[in-house]
Amino acid sequence: METQIDERNRRVAEIQAEIDELQHEISTLKAEVRAYQDALEHAPEDTSKATKRRKGTRQRQLSETWKRIIGGIFAFYPEDLSLDHISVIAGLLGYDDIKEDSMRSQIASLVNKGYVERVSPGLFKVTQENIRAAGVSKSDLEYVQSKIGIKNEAPDVAASGASTSGGSETPPNESRDSLDDILS
Repeated sequence: METQIDERNRRVAEIQAEIDELQHEISTLKAEVRAYQDALEHAPEDTSKATKRRKGTRQRQLSETWKRIIGGIFAFYPEDLSLDHISVIAGLLGYDDIKEDSMRSQIASLVNKGYVERVSPGLFKVTQENIRAAGVSKSDLEYVQSKIGIKNEAPDVAASGASTSGGSETPPNESRDSLDDILS
């Protein structure tokens, strides 16, 4: 009888291991589906029949969240920064629930739309022209200033637990003028 109990326990353990493996695979597939959906939503327009937009539909405007993140990037970094730095800025602004895949695909979309510039692989910057093109408003910059300050210290990426590989050690932009000057 002990042998039968041992065999059944072993079989239960095998099945549980299979279930765990399948659950992991399901989680991975769901994450991939979300990433593909996000990438498709933010992909540049394609002229092929399969993805051609219907006449009369409008491109979505940039969300308030991303306008503020772009404003935060502009306020902190006059040069280049990594996705890790962008994540820290987003977190300081209260948007710390943005997943890494979403952040990556959104930044790619912002680059395609001309709202963020790709300096080199993995490094980005935002110029005054970019914030104007993105429609960043004075109220967006006031929000950034209220959360993290325009002439504040640059966020400490290392303290946030994010990697600094490829990031710029550029100090905060001390040359930024008033909010009105930034938008003019």
